[in-house]
Amino acid sequence: TSDEEERLLSLKSYEVLDTATEPEFDEIVDLAGRICAAPISLITFVDDSRQWFKASRGLDIAETSRDVSFCAHAILQDQLMTVEDACLDARFKDNPLVTGEPQIRFYAGMPLITREGHRLGTLCVIDRKPRPPLNAEQAAALKVLSKQIVTMLDLRLSHSVQQFTTRSLEHLASIVEQNRDSIISMSPDGMILTWNQGAAMTFGIEAPNAVGRSIDEVLFEAGSQNLRQQILTAVHSDGVWHQEIIFRQPDGKLIHTSASVSALLKAKQIYCYVIQLQDVSVRKALEAQLKELNVLLAGHMPEGLREIRDERSFAEFIINSLPGIFYMFDEHGHFLRWNLGLEMVSGYSAEEIAGMHPLDFFDVDNQPKIGAAIYQAFADGSVMVEATFRTKNNQLLPYLFNGFSVRHNGQRCLLGMGLDISELSAYRQDLEKLVDQRTAELQESLHKQKELLAMQSQFITIASHEFRTPLSTINLSSGVLRRHWGKLSPAEVDRKFDLIEKQVRHMAHLLDDVLTVGKIEAGKWNLTLGNVSVVDFVSEIAEEIGYLTNDSNPIQLQLEQVPPFIHTDDKLLRNMLQNLLTNAVKFSHPGDVITVRLAGAPTSLTIEVSDHGIGIPTEDLPRIFQPFIRAENAAHIQGTGLGLSIAARAAEILGGSIHVESQLNQGSRFTVKIPLEPASR
Repeated sequence: TSDEEERLLSLKSYEVLDTATEPEFDEIVDLAGRICAAPISLITFVDDSRQWFKASRGLDIAETSRDVSFCAHAILQDQLMTVEDACLDARFKDNPLVTGEPQIRFYAGMPLITREGHRLGTLCVIDRKPRPPLNAEQAAALKVLSKQIVTMLDLRLSHSVQQFTTRSLEHLASIVEQNRDSIISMSPDGMILTWNQGAAMTFGIEAPNAVGRSIDEVLFEAGSQNLRQQILTAVHSDGVWHQEIIFRQPDGKLIHTSASVSALLKAKQIYCYVIQLQDVSVRKALEAQLKELNVLLAGHMPEGLREIRDERSFAEFIINSLPGIFYMFDEHGHFLRWNLGLEMVSGYSAEEIAGMHPLDFFDVDNQPKIGAAIYQAFADGSVMVEATFRTKNNQLLPYLFNGFSVRHNGQRCLLGMGLDISELSAYRQDLEKLVDQRTAELQESLHKQKELLAMQSQFITIASHEFRTPLSTINLSSGVLRRHWGKLSPAEVDRKFDLIEKQVRHMAHLLDDVLTVGKIEAGKWNLTLGNVSVVDFVSEIAEEIGYLTNDSNPIQLQLEQVPPFIHTDDKLLRNMLQNLLTNAVKFSHPGDVITVRLAGAPTSLTIEVSDHGIGIPTEDLPRIFQPFIRAENAAHIQGTGLGLSIAARAAEILGGSIHVESQLNQGSRFTVKIPLEPASR
């Protein structure tokens, strides 16, 4: 059935089957056997075709077939299953475990039930002789210990999640480390914090020789010795910095890089700069070669023209053989010479070009740039400029122009070449897009890394603090029970078990909160919609909270045109209401009334939870729904700071909203509004 499939999936998710023995589980079966005076005690998990023993006392086998399992029957119910004499029970009298070893006569098994209601197996005690049922204290002890087993399983699962998070962070660090680009992080005072393999390959300096040193000491920028100051000034102004930087290695070699720098913040303060440097030396070398070609042409061709002035045909042959466009015009913009390349590229005839001005080959947007370049060439002697060349049929082509001022027949002229850089421009654009993309990916990865590290740090802090007290209490109480079982009065035994059960409930609630917020933040919560009877549902939760808190604060319901049903996810709604009501009781004075107001509307349901407790300081209200955030006046009260975060995200997933009104020392009111029928997700 689907329920059995879900149960088996839940069992496998804990990854406990076929694992090695663990002292914590062995101690529980030992304690259970002593409490119930039974020679055999087991922790069993019922798989699809077998039952497997995680811990055993008095039995040397590791598993049995499921079809002869007593525990397979016990997991069909929520309470203790007792068989006083298996020989008289029609279900078991012919069972080989009864007719043969281990000669089972008496059996008592308490199901191990998860928070989702899945019965994974049992904590059971067995005797080889018939016995009456366990007394009330023994049955209560098995129930408490079974809950503790489930809590321990949740702790193991949480530890596995933490290990997965650590491995993910290590994988992310490996990606950064193996990136071919140089990725360097720097502290605000200029010290290098991290130095990846790409940086080691580009600059020939391994990480141990770079980390901990000043960036200005390791990287020598050509023309400047204060790279850190440039970064601080630029990033402080704009938040990010993109620039091409030439670095000079100690051996004098120049490295051209495209640099991108961004600042990472913690508590609104910069704690780190991330520098990404892409080696563009090859591209720069290509551009330099183009420039040298044009310089060679401009530097030698005029001299050649002067030497062979009378050999006009030879000159025409040379300029028509040149790659790209060749041109020469005077200070007034009259063309004196050009090659066939200009005619072929532009589409204009020789007669048309003779009557044109150089600016006529450019659109309105590029004409100011070209005009300024022509002026610069006549003033300074040379110029290089990129511009979009416009043909006769209005086709736009990216070109790189080099121009040089020369004297010809007693007048100043501008002579030069233009090269089609369509492929180079496309390559550069693709390169810039790739740099931007990689920068964005890196920033996103670093942002997620910061969030994961923060969540991990907060979880470890809270877990170490919140689990220490209940675990110590459980350890102490169970130790007293083990050492002094026969000397304690029934009332003292009850008090010890009540104390253990209370601490187990607290740890289970904490784990439930942590795992729930983890699922929600990871986007792994799948809505399971169904019809929920509103009044019965809320009344049941209020009754549960009252029971768990010993009715310290009465919970009153106010009903205003409440719809009979709402179509929603009952687990998510229950989690939200439990957290709101638990908080209301926790932060109220004993005896204060908690009010739950339910009000219906045509398309929505409003739920208000009001208390008269300590309230929330005004400065804490804007961030009260963030994970792990607790108000200043609540620091002395036990809690994780996850409850309101879960409530807010639950309301959001259900398609609703939540807001709070609060006055210090007067109480708080949380208002949740959710649709009667959630929108499609």
